[in-house]
Amino acid sequence: MNMLYYSEIIGITSATSKQKYRNIDYANENNERQIKRVISSTGIEERRSLVGRDIRLVDLAIVAAKNVIENTEIDKQDICVLLYLTQAPEFNTPST
Repeated sequence: MNMLYYSEIIGITSATSKQKYRNIDYANENNERQIKRVISSTGIEERRSLVGRDIRLVDLAIVAAKNVIENTEIDKQDICVLLYLTQAPEFNTPST
């Protein structure tokens, strides 16, 4: 018997730290020109960080998961997979 299974993306969300850092604040006399050039070419003037906070990436993932469930009004029992993506894992092994 062949059974057909499928997956469907029903929502996408994100969660970020509230702690902001301006990139120009990291400039010194040796690298100010380079930082300004990066800001000019990318448009990225600030970044967010969890450094020094009692929050982990998994905490943000939980917030994001709750947001997508609330915004899509899906029943939690119907969820088979939640995907978690990050560019800055907390640990190299095992991955978070």
